[in-house]
Amino acid sequence: MAAKENMVEIPASVWEAMQKRLDALEQASRLTTEAVLNSKAKILDPAYEALKVEIAKPASVRTQEIADRRFGTAGKRYRVWLDSTTPDGKKGPDISEHFPLVLSANSEHEAKAFYLDVMGITQHKYTLKHELVNAA
Repeated sequence: MAAKENMVEIPASVWEAMQKRLDALEQASRLTTEAVLNSKAKILDPAYEALKVEIAKPASVRTQEIADRRFGTAGKRYRVWLDSTTPDGKKGPDISEHFPLVLSANSEHEAKAFYLDVMGITQHKYTLKHELVNAA
C-alpha cells in the first residue's frame, strides 16, 4: 500500500520526454567515459605534470629562482648584467642570452662573482655592470 502512496500520475507525453532526456544523458555519459578511457593521457603523473610546469617557465625566471635559493633574498640586492658596449660607446654584439639577475650579496664584487657563477660564465670580454636595487 505504501508504494501506491508514493506514485504520481503524469501525462504520457511528459513521460516520453523524460525518457528521451534520460537516454540522451546516459549516451553523453557513455561517450565521455569512452573518450577518457581511450585517451592517450589517461595516466597522469603528478611529478611529470609539475616538471612540465617548471620547464615551461622562461630561463630568466628559472635562473632567478635558482639564484634566490643559492644566495638568499635577504640583505643588499644588486641587479647585475653583462654589457657589450665597446669602450668608445658603440653598440656591441647581442648578448641577450645573458639576462640580468637580482642577487643578494655583501658587495657589488660578490654580486658580480655570484652572477658569473649562476650564469655559468667562465670567460667574457664584456663589462659586468651592477646597480643596488635595495638595501635590507
